[in-house]
Amino acid sequence: MTVDVDSEASRNNVLAFIPDPENRRKVFDPDSGYELRGIFGSVPKNEFWFDFCFDDITFMVKSKLSWSTDRLRLTFTFNVAQLYHSYRYSPRRGRGQETMCLADFRAQALPHLRNAVVAFATRARGDPRLPGERLKAEVEFADPAPEDCGGQMR
Repeated sequence: MTVDVDSEASRNNVLAFIPDPENRRKVFDPDSGYELRGIFGSVPKNEFWFDFCFDDITFMVKSKLSWSTDRLRLTFTFNVAQLYHSYRYSPRRGRGQETMCLADFRAQALPHLRNAVVAFATRARGDPRLPGERLKAEVEFADPAPEDCGGQMR
């Protein structure tokens, strides 16, 4: 089952993720402080992993990776339950920080993750001044988990 991240919320919360001039493996939003960094060591074939810093919590996000037959479209598929679990149990969390419920996580974090991944993928695809087709990145969120998160957890 694929989850559609609310497009209205996504349009209202558009952040400008830009490449880090000192680190080609990272994009960030200078206003919010959110950042996405690619992980390149020991990642299984057909997967792509990131560290995503959202609201001062850094957690690992794993995606399945697939290419179109013409190799011009790249699709990242994320498991929402895995993302939320990684967020809730991040070892890098500060003490006393509340964990948002799953519904809030979807509405607040997933649109920003989508924007960051697209910015990362298009940044990683060579020099934009060169002629030719540009890579198109798509992000899908699959959710085998139930809708209810059972309220706020600490």
